[in-house]
Amino acid sequence: EQEPPHGPAFQAVCERLGIDARARGVPDPPPDPHGTRLQERVHKLLALAQSDNRHEAEALLGRQIHAPEDIENAARDLVKLGARSVLITGGHFNIEAHSRFNTERCHDYWTDGRESFWLSGPRIETIHSHGGGCTLAAAIAAIVARGYTLKDALVLAKMYASQGLRVSRQIGGGPGPIAHLGWPAAVADFPVLTRRFSAPPAAASA
Repeated sequence: EQEPPHGPAFQAVCERLGIDARARGVPDPPPDPHGTRLQERVHKLLALAQSDNRHEAEALLGRQIHAPEDIENAARDLVKLGARSVLITGGHFNIEAHSRFNTERCHDYWTDGRESFWLSGPRIETIHSHGGGCTLAAAIAAIVARGYTLKDALVLAKMYASQGLRVSRQIGGGPGPIAHLGWPAAVADFPVLTRRFSAPPAAASA
C-alpha cells in the first residue's frame, strides 16, 4: 500500500480532520480553481488570515474580480467559505482599466466578516517580485508570532514587502526575487489605512 508522501505533522492534521493523508496535498498558495477537500478544511481550521492575490481569489470563487466593490464582496465570500480572515492583495489588478485605481498606489483589502479596511501603499514598478506573495504571508505570520495583533501585522508586513520590492534586483536569469531586509522603518513604505475605498489622487506632475 502506498505510504502518504508527507511528514508526520501533515499526517497528524489529516487524522485530526478525518481525511486520508494520501488524498492530495495543500498547495501554497492555492491555485487550483476547483479547490480540494483537504485544502478547504485545513484553511478553515488553521488559517488565521488567508492571503490571496487577484488570480487566486478568482480561482477560489469561480468569478472575475474588477472593481473595489468586487474585491470587498470577494473577501467576504471567502470568509463565508471558512477562512477566519482574508487579505486580497492589489498588485495584480488592472489599474488602467478602472478609473478608481491610479498608477501610484496598490490597494489591499482585509476583512474577517465583521471588521474590514483598505491598506493603500506605494505601487512599485519592478519585474523583480518573485516570491512577493509568499513573503507577505510569511511576514504576517512572523509578526503575529512576535506578539503583535493581526491588524498591526498586516500593516507591518505590507511595509516589509514594499521595502523588499523597492530594492529588489535581478539575481541570475529572469525576474529576480523580492529582497529580504530588516525591520521596515521607511516612512515611504507606510500604508494608508481607510475603512472605505479611497484612491488617493495621483501626484501632480512638476
